[in-house]
Amino acid sequence: MRGPRRFSSGFGMLEVLVALVLITSVGVTILAWVQGGVDSVLRLRGVYAQMHARQRILAFSRTINPAEKPSGKAELGDSRLEWTSSVLETPVPQTGYPSGKGFYDIGLYRLEIKVFDRDVSELWFQETLDVVGSRKVRDSSNPFIE
Repeated sequence: MRGPRRFSSGFGMLEVLVALVLITSVGVTILAWVQGGVDSVLRLRGVYAQMHARQRILAFSRTINPAEKPSGKAELGDSRLEWTSSVLETPVPQTGYPSGKGFYDIGLYRLEIKVFDRDVSELWFQETLDVVGSRKVRDSSNPFIE
């Protein structure tokens, strides 16, 4: 006669392997999900940095008078920018009040601004703006005399 069957207690090798496969597949899925979130955050950080740089540059561009300084360079925060301008409309004399010519000639210019990251020498982005430029060309105590 045979004795009673003995069942081993604990986990068998097959159960351990199945558990490891399940844990690994869940871990890989979670890791891919977290990495996708990190990539999105880094991409958004770059977009927001560029958006803030564009706002600073648009504010700075209001100080540029392309008739006086058609090209130049400037450091602005963590950005370096270079601009060039070209004439869109030939400058015309400003109209004096109530008649006659004013002291300035006014023209329309296309301002092309290239923005570089201060640490990197490659182009970060570029803006093109149409702006009004003025240059003082007449100096008279009586603006009604031509």
